[in-house]
Amino acid sequence: MKFRTDFVTNSSSSSYILKECDFEKVRKELLEKGRDYALNHPREIKFEGCNAEYWIRIDQGNLSPEELEHLRARTFRLHEENTLTPSEIHQEYMKYYTYFLGKIFQELIPLRQCLPFFLWEIIEWYWNDLLEICLHGLDHYLSGGRKTEEIENYLKEIQKSRLSEDTATKMAGLLILKFMSDKWFGTNLSDEEETTDLLVFSEEYLQRILLPEVQDQWSLFWIHDMTRPLQAFLKRYGKRFRELSVPYLGLTMGEIAEAVLGPVYVYFNTQETDYLIGDPICELPVCILGCNHMG
Repeated sequence: MKFRTDFVTNSSSSSYILKECDFEKVRKELLEKGRDYALNHPREIKFEGCNAEYWIRIDQGNLSPEELEHLRARTFRLHEENTLTPSEIHQEYMKYYTYFLGKIFQELIPLRQCLPFFLWEIIEWYWNDLLEICLHGLDHYLSGGRKTEEIENYLKEIQKSRLSEDTATKMAGLLILKFMSDKWFGTNLSDEEETTDLLVFSEEYLQRILLPEVQDQWSLFWIHDMTRPLQAFLKRYGKRFRELSVPYLGLTMGEIAEAVLGPVYVYFNTQETDYLIGDPICELPVCILGCNHMG
């Protein structure tokens, strides 16, 4: 699991991708982790416990200025007077934890339904992870079998290894997804201004846009550092790229991403998630990718 600590965009957001699983079992496990965190992080839990009602009501919205001021005053008083017992703080914190955990599970959607902007951020943030999954498979990745983390290592692996047909097809899908997401982001279109040729990989898109671009080695697509492993892939499999692209014709960006990763579920929120909630999620054996603060 890769945890990001730097900043690459102008906004904060959170993302978790979970392998298909029994969500009720995961929910129970996360509630147990929340209780453990409440016992082991007394300072942080006191802060979140005192703020529980405040954060929940703010998130729910529809507060009048008078109600908002009342909540602020109550929160300040609880902090200053320290009137809550450890047991009460624990109970208040678990309300906060359970509420936001419920939101995350309610908003988990299949990756194929993920909006283009979210896909773009996921691809940018988890680029090395996606390469690892393409090259070695999701089970190997989740079992902690990653051995390569640097782009140069991936380059050598692609250049020297004879990729299986499945791996080569997934690498082609990743290249298509990278190209489409970058092109979509470069248009500055909102999700409400979707255009079919940007969201669906069609025969026309392949022939008119993608193939000419990948064949022009002076294009920005080729000189961008993040595409170097894909450049190496194209040098070995370029003559077969049209053939390897066929399984993705007619698919949306989300469907291509799911074809590469498999049937997984994604939670994406434009606000960052508290680390006391995010860290336990990232520790789950079914969590493929996770970040509390994506930018």
